[in-house]
Amino acid sequence: MYSIFYLLNSLVLLTYVIGIDRSKCTPKVLGPKVTKCNETLRHLIEITSDKPAYKKIGKAVLKDCKSFEECSPSLKCLNNSSLDIATENLIANCEAVKYFTVEFSECKEKLKALDSKCLKEWNPFPDDFLKTGEMMNHTKPSKEDCKDINGKDDCGKKQIIETCGKLEWEHFHKV
Repeated sequence: MYSIFYLLNSLVLLTYVIGIDRSKCTPKVLGPKVTKCNETLRHLIEITSDKPAYKKIGKAVLKDCKSFEECSPSLKCLNNSSLDIATENLIANCEAVKYFTVEFSECKEKLKALDSKCLKEWNPFPDDFLKTGEMMNHTKPSKEDCKDINGKDDCGKKQIIETCGKLEWEHFHKV
């Protein structure tokens, strides 16, 4: 994530030096927008490093995500495919945070009440997968990465469908 931060700083400087001729992408317009995105990204990195407790920081993450989504279109002016991919991934992660902290919360409480062994043991993203940064580096995870994504013998999927309905499962699975 820090490399994105440095990339944004470099791109702001480059934009000022070479300029971009599109009216919405002029250095005068683009510079402050990219700087704002950069500051938002820096804050997101600060509050989400080291397995965050989303109950405590959820509102701050959602606020930063909203700010980033608002300023991210200006990053397209920089014509950097790596930055575009990183931006898309961050926005997808923000959508997931919103879903899991806001939209899925009612179902989550119902699932907690089940006190299910399956759900307690379910870890769709093993720690070693997260620590190596593989999740951020892959646009598509490997089959091995996803073998237990629905829980052992699909138990997570089954319990979400039984407890919260098929529509909730489809939304959960999509996110």
